[in-house]
Amino acid sequence: MLSLDAPSSANFLFVPTLVESFKTASIAASGSLRDRDVLDRLMGSVGVDAKAAWDAVESGEALETVHREHEGYAASHAVRGVPVFVVDNSAVFVRLLRLLGSDDEGCRSVERILDFVLWQELNEYKHTSIPQCFSELGVGPVG
Repeated sequence: MLSLDAPSSANFLFVPTLVESFKTASIAASGSLRDRDVLDRLMGSVGVDAKAAWDAVESGEALETVHREHEGYAASHAVRGVPVFVVDNSAVFVRLLRLLGSDDEGCRSVERILDFVLWQELNEYKHTSIPQCFSELGVGPVG
């Protein structure tokens, strides 16, 4: 689940600017996301209290928040897997055929997905087979 609620100690990982910082750091040669000092620096750069964030992780509060939000969406929107896009009262499971190559491609894909989520008359849309160009590469669905 991706929660875009106001940041708190329990949902610090979902601050959009922090997510962007993680992505940028993982691309940079010196930005290992396995390095706690790097993570502390990133959290501080977007106004997240790193100590409170680590306290939430170590106490289990962060995991409990994810669990509670997942259970809530399972009950309210019949969410049974990931990735699921939730908009208002609609929830849509999405499986892409490959990982997306660029930020632009990712943004365009998410916008297309959101258009489908908002199209209430569409209940199911699925290709009946994997296109030849993907199957020749041994690529299967992602998600």
